Amino acid sequence: MTSPAKRVVAIIQVRLGSSRLPNKSLADICGKPLLQRVIERVGTCRRVHHVIVATTTAREDDAIARLAGTLGIDCYRGSVDDVLDRVYQTAVQARAEVVVRITADDPLKDPATIDLVIERFLGADVDYASNTLDPTYPEGVDVGRLPRGPGVCARCLRGARRSRRLWHG
Repeated sequence: MTSPAKRVVAIIQVRLGSSRLPNKSLADICGKPLLQRVIERVGTCRRVHHVIVATTTAREDDAIARLAGTLGIDCYRGSVDDVLDRVYQTAVQARAEVVVRITADDPLKDPATIDLVIERFLGADVDYASNTLDPTYPEGVDVGRLPRGPGVCARCLRGARRSRRLWHG
């Protein structure tokens, strides 16, 4: 008997307050903002049921929320300083059973690679899957997968807070 399909949600974490290259997510890439390019690529994944943007409540990120709305993409706004909590709260809001974490600064995300990581994750008895543990893919094709379901995500969040390791984003 096959198990029911899991709700796979791709969460694109994005903010404009980068110190290295401010506003890079809205930079024009061949006539479209970088974030739009990422959304379009992730949107072609066969294994992703829902794409959602996770940004901050900072006023400078209003432009991200507007772009997401224009593109018909849901947008969650949360903590400015705690990207892990922002991703977690987005996952809860989206009722995600499987979370694929996507960074918004790579217009070359490969939908086939994202699907492959999801397929391998769903086919294994593991809590985490990524193609970066043994770096063999080119920079920009990285895919991260959070632990299954809100309960495991909550344990991951608590563990990260205890170790004071919060993701950049």
